[in-house]
Amino acid sequence: MLRYILRRLTAGVLSILIASFVIFFLIHLLPGNPAYAVLGGLQGAPTAEQVAVVTKRLALDKPILVQYGMWLGRLLHLDLGTSFVQNVELSQEIPKRFLRTMGLAIPALVIGALSGVALGMLSATRRGRMPDLVLTVLSLVGYSMPSFVVGAFLIILFSLHLKMFPTSGYTELAAGLGPFLRAHALPVITLALAPLAMTLRLTRSCTLETLAADYVRTARAKGVRESAVVLKHGLRSSLTPIVTSIGMMAGRMLGGSIIVESLFNWPGLGVYTLQAVSTHDYPVIQAVALVLAILFISLNMLVDVACGLLDPRITYS
Repeated sequence: MLRYILRRLTAGVLSILIASFVIFFLIHLLPGNPAYAVLGGLQGAPTAEQVAVVTKRLALDKPILVQYGMWLGRLLHLDLGTSFVQNVELSQEIPKRFLRTMGLAIPALVIGALSGVALGMLSATRRGRMPDLVLTVLSLVGYSMPSFVVGAFLIILFSLHLKMFPTSGYTELAAGLGPFLRAHALPVITLALAPLAMTLRLTRSCTLETLAADYVRTARAKGVRESAVVLKHGLRSSLTPIVTSIGMMAGRMLGGSIIVESLFNWPGLGVYTLQAVSTHDYPVIQAVALVLAILFISLNMLVDVACGLLDPRITYS
């Protein structure tokens, strides 16, 4: 296992290096000159001389490989660069935005995964009965509905009509636990619906497959209690694909949070990235994309290790 973890760490570092290379070059293919945006764009009406001066100051006149080398050198010193437009250090701004996004993604993933596993087990043990039919329909609806539709529906129902939660905006914990939780409720529920539906469907199918196996029928014939059969055999055997799916969903949720953050006016990485794209703020786009790539690669490695611990039949060569 230790040798495998070391190999995965090495592969992860190489993957991050390749990802940084791809991110840098793809972003520089975007049309437009960031120097023009820095000077105010059309509203600022910059002259060609002003654009040339800013282009040189930002080192945008250098060959792209030189620019990449300069950026990579700063990254090795944990320097994410400085925003072209806002002129703020990204090493300070990105962590704040990242924590706000994680404040939505982590609770949504935990709620979605735990609820999905519990409801999936219930659906599997009540196969063909009313709870199974209701949960199957609800999971299909939840999985197929876009997050912006779910979020808009929740805002109309719980904010505009019932007046239970604010329509949008971020609230710090310092403002009080009640306002903090109310501000998080609707965006977290919006993000949690898709992983809940996916986990429910996967748990149901895996559990049904396991409960139909010969060794489960043997356990029942020996008089093992049904609850023990479901939890020990059904759930345990289903954990490996469920954990793998949850790891993949975690990465996708970070990308999907852009829509939710925009809908709820949430000052996280998603809104920050959209603003940076509209203003050609290269350092911000590169920093956010690299942080997400590192997180996604790390999640994949953790999922592989967790699957090995959950299922001793998995061997690492």
